[in-house]
Amino acid sequence: MFRFIALLILPFLLVTSCKPSSTSISESIQDISCAQAAQLHKEGYKYIDIRTTDEIKAQGQIKGSQHIDYKAADFDSKIAALDKNQKYIVYCAGGGRSGRSKKIFQKHGLTIANMEGGYNQWAKENK
Repeated sequence: MFRFIALLILPFLLVTSCKPSSTSISESIQDISCAQAAQLHKEGYKYIDIRTTDEIKAQGQIKGSQHIDYKAADFDSKIAALDKNQKYIVYCAGGGRSGRSKKIFQKHGLTIANMEGGYNQWAKENK
């Protein structure tokens, strides 16, 4: 009788133990358009610009963005120091660096939205 019950329960335990965690990458990181970024910003997400200082001087910046230089030696530590309860929209010039940085944000338990097309796309759409 015990074996019969165990055979009934075992598949259920295996299925429920393989569910993804609540902090899977799909829940903590998403790729979004500039229009979606603007909406998320209205909902409380904060912008993080990961371009270099020279890029920002030459091209401008989204108003209110926090600057954390992707190429700086302290990039990882600055990401680690961010508020884990805050949600962020991350962008660079064209989306490459912000896309590559997703793993670093996830490593530190942050929820981010990667703005595809970066500042270049945002500037085109917000002339």
